[in-house]
Amino acid sequence: AGVAGGGDEEAAARRLQEEQRRTEAEAQAEAARIKVEEAEAARLVALQKAAAEEAAAAEAAVAEANAIAEAEKLKAQEAEEKRVAEENKAREQAEREALAKEKAQEEAWEAQRAAAKKAAAEKAEAARAEAAKAEAEEAARLEAERAEQEAKLQEEKAEAERKLQKAREEEKRREAEAKEKEEEVAAAAAAAAAAKLEQERREQKERESRLEQEMIERREREEREAEEKAEAEREAARREARERERQLQEEKEAEAEAEAERQRTREREDAAAAAIREKEERMQRMARESAEKRAAQQQAEMAAINARRAAAAEEKEGDGPSGGVGGAAFKQGDVVECRHGGGAQYYPGRIARAHPNNTFDIDYDDGDKERNVRQSYIRKLGGDGDGGGDSLREGDSIECRHGGGPHYYPGKIARAHPDGTFDIAYDDGDEESKVRAAYIRKAAAPAEGELANGTEVQVRHGGQREPFPAKIDGCTGPDLYNIAYDDGDYERGVPRFRIQCAGERQKRDLELGWQVDAMCDGGRYRPGKVAKVLGGGQYAIAFDHGERQNLERRMI
Repeated sequence: AGVAGGGDEEAAARRLQEEQRRTEAEAQAEAARIKVEEAEAARLVALQKAAAEEAAAAEAAVAEANAIAEAEKLKAQEAEEKRVAEENKAREQAEREALAKEKAQEEAWEAQRAAAKKAAAEKAEAARAEAAKAEAEEAARLEAERAEQEAKLQEEKAEAERKLQKAREEEKRREAEAKEKEEEVAAAAAAAAAAKLEQERREQKERESRLEQEMIERREREEREAEEKAEAEREAARREARERERQLQEEKEAEAEAEAERQRTREREDAAAAAIREKEERMQRMARESAEKRAAQQQAEMAAINARRAAAAEEKEGDGPSGGVGGAAFKQGDVVECRHGGGAQYYPGRIARAHPNNTFDIDYDDGDKERNVRQSYIRKLGGDGDGGGDSLREGDSIECRHGGGPHYYPGKIARAHPDGTFDIAYDDGDEESKVRAAYIRKAAAPAEGELANGTEVQVRHGGQREPFPAKIDGCTGPDLYNIAYDDGDYERGVPRFRIQCAGERQKRDLELGWQVDAMCDGGRYRPGKVAKVLGGGQYAIAFDHGERQNLERRMI
């Protein structure tokens, strides 16, 4: 509990640190946005002042304001990139909290951007109002100037009229001579004054037109810049939204891939566990089968021993000891070779004890021991003189000590040399030349009922229903054989009931206790025993893996 509490505190501390970093990044972004707004306001003020200043000064101020705004935008972008990087790092540890907070932040940002846009619109409206006011003042000033000029013209006209009247009074006596001249002078003066006044009016109209055009262009430029700024902000918001959607999609895909990988891992683990369980079950089943087979073999051997003991006891009265027990061919202490477990290979040892039923206890030279061995599995060391060179012929089935070693291996005489040596072709494909007769002995005849090596048979491979052609390749125990199939396959420890010799037919009626292969669930044949004869061609089969079923004869 203490460890779990410590882990929770560390997680809470990490979340608090991440929250502080996000808060700092948001504060930096907010400060950057405020600076951008201030720069925008300064730019608007500069534009307003530019209306009364020279074009060069106005352009410089605007350029400076734009540079400041661009720098602030870059700072804001850097702050935003830093904040996004930290958010991505935090999102890996607290995805759901980060998403919720990010949504809240996004709403706050939207509200702030809406407020900023509203403030900017209000400022632009105020600027336009101030510009309109300035335009009105300029128009009033121009109107005043025009009125003043008209007043001056009126004064000049009155002055001209006074001068004219004075001239008329002074030259009244010369009215007749100077009348025409005075009229011409007055007309010329009036025409000149009218022309001058008309010229001044045209110039005033041109100045007003230029001023009005400049104001229109200035308003259009401001509106265009405001629209471009708003569009840029909308595009940035759209890019940010698209980037956020892409990141969310990538995170979802990564989470889906991680979940798929976890699912594949679980499937592999389940498959491995199933394989392990199947292997354990198979090993347990094989162990049970082996134990049951050993028990059956021991029971059969004990039954045979008891039968032989009974027969020997009946004949004991007429028999006496003569070099061995019951007339046996071997006596205690004889040096012999024995086929351990009834197999094909002979191993050297000694007779430890001779039993009345012609079975013997064997102490092998390698320290192993075997009890109640049948006499047919034993022979005297050296093969009772069968290894003599005179008795060996080409084609004889023999056993030979390969390389002069201690173990005998089955084969045939391939060639007999005049010097008493032989070429050997072993059953496993190996060959040996110039082998001395002392290393060779004739192959022992198989015990009664035992199948000899090389016997052609039909075998139900793996306990299935259909038999395949094969040959006997050695005996590994009582009624257990190694099988070499004609198609190149090989099977060890095949029970006798799966082997069919030439002329043998499968028995129609089964007896209690017989070993069989029967069709189990799923259509696969599995080993078992006849547990009960039910009659009507049906039998109760107890399978080796523990299941029990009632089956018809055709399924056995």
